[in-house]
Amino acid sequence: MVKLEDIKTQIKKTQVCFTYKISSPNDYKLIFKSDGKNQAYSQIKEKYIEPEKLPESTYFIIGKITFHTGKKFYQGGPIALNLNVVAFINNKLVNLKKTKEDKFNLIRKNQIGIVWFDKQFIEKNGWKNKYIDNVIEKLITNKVKLDIRTLYHSNFNK
Repeated sequence: MVKLEDIKTQIKKTQVCFTYKISSPNDYKLIFKSDGKNQAYSQIKEKYIEPEKLPESTYFIIGKITFHTGKKFYQGGPIALNLNVVAFINNKLVNLKKTKEDKFNLIRKNQIGIVWFDKQFIEKNGWKNKYIDNVIEKLITNKVKLDIRTLYHSNFNK
């Protein structure tokens, strides 16, 4: 069994923000690791300076790891993966939570939210970045939905 504090220290030593580029459910990849969402936004803008050349269906999932006590009512555990989805709309990078574009309705409904990692899971299994890959893969292939905006990581192991 691994101590939770040791795992938090391990995660904090590396980047805590992961950016995935999704062109289709079968075409997605991790493109950046960064220290936060602002840096992730900047990296996307710098890399895709001609967004009009991207396929129209392309969007990006930014997952940021945050730490909590896990004791408050709304907290599902001590580690959370906060998911934001962004895309270029009219050549401007936009958070899909803040847009009403119809073509993003399903993405907005199913892929924006929080995935909690509870203390028992983390202490038993430790931390691996593959957990994030697993979450992203299941969300974009609609095997799991964040339709209640919050899920426990254990839901992704089914």
